[in-house]
This record gives sequence, C-alpha cells and structure tokens, in this order.
Amino acid sequence: MTKQLPKNTLVIILALLVAVAPLAIGVYLPALPVMSSGLSIPLNELQSTVSIFLLGFALGQLVGGPVSDYYGRRIVGLPGLFVFSSASFAIVFVESYEAIMLCRFLQAFGGGFATVIGGGMVMDRFKGKELAKTMALIGLVISLAPLLSPTLGGFFLNHFGWRSIFLFLGLYAMVMIPVLKFTVPERLEKPKGQLSIKKVIGDYTHVLSNKDAIGYLISIVMTYGTLLSFTTASSFAYLEYLKISPEIFPFAYGANVVCNMAFNRTTPILLRVLNPHQIMGFGLLLQLIVLVVLFIGVMYFDAGVWFVVPMIVLVAGAVGWIAPNASTCFLMQYEKNAGTANALLGSLGFMIGGIMGAIPGLLHDGTLIPMVGVMLGCVVVAVISYFFLTDPRVTEKLL
Repeated sequence: MTKQLPKNTLVIILALLVAVAPLAIGVYLPALPVMSSGLSIPLNELQSTVSIFLLGFALGQLVGGPVSDYYGRRIVGLPGLFVFSSASFAIVFVESYEAIMLCRFLQAFGGGFATVIGGGMVMDRFKGKELAKTMALIGLVISLAPLLSPTLGGFFLNHFGWRSIFLFLGLYAMVMIPVLKFTVPERLEKPKGQLSIKKVIGDYTHVLSNKDAIGYLISIVMTYGTLLSFTTASSFAYLEYLKISPEIFPFAYGANVVCNMAFNRTTPILLRVLNPHQIMGFGLLLQLIVLVVLFIGVMYFDAGVWFVVPMIVLVAGAVGWIAPNASTCFLMQYEKNAGTANALLGSLGFMIGGIMGAIPGLLHDGTLIPMVGVMLGCVVVAVISYFFLTDPRVTEKLL
C-alpha cells in the first residue's frame, strides 16, 4: 500500500504529471519552422498539430475522468502515460504530415488520461480555501513546464535535431509511470456500483445542470481559449512577424510564464482578504482592459515588439489569478464527482482552446489582428459569463 505523502511532495508529483500536456505543447514550438522546412509542410499547416493535440487531449480527459471516479486514479493514469510515451517515440520515425497528426492525437489522448487524475486527486484530499491554495501551488509548479519547455526544445533542436524533442517526451512519460505507480496514493473512497454509459451520461448531466458552476466553467474555458490562441500562433507572431530570433524566443515566451507565476503566488496572500470568486474577477477585468488596448494597437498603429510582448505577458499573467480560483469555484461544487467535473473542465478548456487556436491560422492575413481578435473575443465571453451566470453567494457557502 502506498504511504501517505507530505502535502508538498504530493503536489509536486501531481504537478509533474499534469505538466505532461503543457510540456508537450511548448517544447516543440521552437522547432516548427525547422520541421516545416525538413518535412516540406507549410508552417501554417504544421501549426494545426497543436490544435489536434488540444482536441485529442480533451477527448482523453472526457473518457478518463469518469473512469477514474469509479475504478481509481492510477488505473487510468498508468495506461495513459504508456500511450503518450509510445506515440511520442513513434513521431521520431514519421515522415508525413498525416502521420504526425495521427501520432500527436494519440499522444494527446494518452496525456488526457494521465493528466485528468491530477485534479481528482486534489479534490479527494482538500476543500475550501485550502483547495484554492493547493490548486495555486500546483499551478505554480506546472507553470515551469511552459517556461522551461521552449528552452529545452531549443536545446534539443540545436544539438540533436527536432526528432530528439519527441524522444525526450517519450522518456519523460516513461519515468512518470513508476513514480505514479509507487508513490501517489489512490483515492480514499470509491463510489458504489459499476460504471456504465448511462452513469457517465448521468454524471456529466449532473455537472452541467448547475447554472452557477456553468458560469465558472465557461469563464475558465474561454480563458484557456485566450491563452491557447496565442500559444498556437506564437511561432508566427514572434518568429516571423515580430522578427524575434530563435535564440530570444524562449525568453520572450518564458516571460509570459514568469508573470503568470508572479500573479499565481499572490493568490494565497489575496485569499486572506478576498475569496476565489473575487480574485478571478480581477484577473478577467485585467485581461479585458489589456486586450482592448492591444487590439487597438495592432489594428490602427502597427504595434511592434516592445508593445506587443509586454501586453501578451500581462494577459498570460492574469491567468495566474483566473485559473486556480475559477477551478476552485467550479470543482468544490462536485465533491463526489471530482474526476468527472475535472474532466469536463480540462477537456472543454483544451477543446475550445484547440478550436480558438486554429482560427488565427484559418484567418491568417500576415498580421497579428486574427490572433489578438480571437483572444479578445474569448475574454469578452468569459467576462460576460462571470458577471451574468455566477453567484458569489454560492461560493461563500462552500468555503
């Protein structure tokens, strides 16, 4: 039987597990132009491998979440890591666009299985403001993945070629298999009865029937759409349009994560005087103001690197207030269906993010207007949902 781990140790392990997805997205972004040239695939088409990853990751969570509620967290996470690892190794040998798309989908589907159990395990053990603090701490550790991943990707690209990036991802997942197997405790209670399609539909219907929770769900999902719209288009925006060099790209991209971590770390302090609902609201309003200014800048003033990059950094930083607090407000309303609720939260976030991320490519006109326009549209929907669908009184009762 797995021994009970100290809180901080458990948080770090779960964060490393959940970080599989952001690591798999960010680590190969610097290599996209090289892959495009080497495989003779247009860059705007190759960027769609980011969107297919997000969609596959969403589906993996939708399936894995309910299964983990009924049969346990590890029994879902372990095969997910195996599929992720196998698909990563397969990409090392592919030569065609179609093969890359298929392998990235399988990689993402397995990653969804592995990642969805993280939120469920946190919900199994923490409640109220302690849950918000724990989610913020996990978010902080996870933030290291997109901060380090472009640097890691650049290192592997420069020294061993782009295929070594996927070899690294496969090895990472292989290492996490015994870590999950032998160190992470299983959920404390299991529901009675057997899992069935009817029960899965019933669980998802239960989650979707709560108007207040849906408000938080829409807000955080559209926040993911805001961030992932930039992530998908970042290679074009930074490397081609703003002419940032490949050597500087990891630092420009990493500044987003540093700012996100800084905002994230203020959450435990703010929780002394504010609740998660209020902190989330401040983050959304900040994003809205910044993106309105940024949209005006790229639309009418041909804004350059010294204007665009700081604005994007602030948008990413605000996610450090929005994501952990919105997740807390949503998840703490589903104590008995934590895996299902977390699956819906994560899957819709990445699915909408995948769709939003694909739109700038479809509307590609050689400017930043499509990317910034999609980001602004996402945050407008998030703000409307926050003010008109959520009820702060419900949150206060659950704290």
